[in-house]
Amino acid sequence: IIVIYESVRPQITILWRIPGTTIYRNMKQESSGTFIPNVFICRIGSSMYFANASFVKDMLLAYVNDLEEVNPTEYMILEMTPVVSIDSTAVHIIEDIVSDFRGRGIQTAF
Repeated sequence: IIVIYESVRPQITILWRIPGTTIYRNMKQESSGTFIPNVFICRIGSSMYFANASFVKDMLLAYVNDLEEVNPTEYMILEMTPVVSIDSTAVHIIEDIVSDFRGRGIQTAF
C-alpha cells in the first residue's frame, strides 16, 4: 500500500538558495535559505504518469498560491532530474500546467 501511495503522490519539494552559494536545498530541511525574488523553484521527485500527474499539477498550483505573499511568482522552474519517465497523460498535464501558469502571467522553465 505504501508503494502505491508514494507512486500516486510523488514528493514535490520547494527549493531555495543557500545564501552566499549557488546551492539550492529543500525549504523544509534548510532553514537559512532565501527565495530568489519572483522565482518559484520546485523538484518533482519521481516519474510522472496518468495516476500522479493531476496531483503534481494541483500541488504546484497550491504551492504558488501559498507563497504568493512571501514571494510573488513571475517565473516557475521545475527541476525534474528525478523524473526518468513520463507517459502521454503526464505530457498533456505538463502542457496544461504551462498554459495555466502562462494565463496567470507566470513563465515556466524546466
